[in-house]
Amino acid sequence: MKTISHPYELQLQSVVDENNPTIQRLLALSEEDRKVFFSQLIKDLLLPEVEKALKKLNKNNSFARLEVVA
Repeated sequence: MKTISHPYELQLQSVVDENNPTIQRLLALSEEDRKVFFSQLIKDLLLPEVEKALKKLNKNNSFARLEVVA
């Protein structure tokens, strides 16, 4: 099978409660550290769900399949 790359960009926005002590600690981090934190959070929480959804979409599909490239 031939692989055809078609990258997608997904932008997410976090809406947080600034009064929450955990969020206050997060906001005290540098912008770069917050990016790293949220990137890891997305990989840990969302990626497994996306992979499950793709597995369901790809089931019984013999002509093409979608895969996550991380």
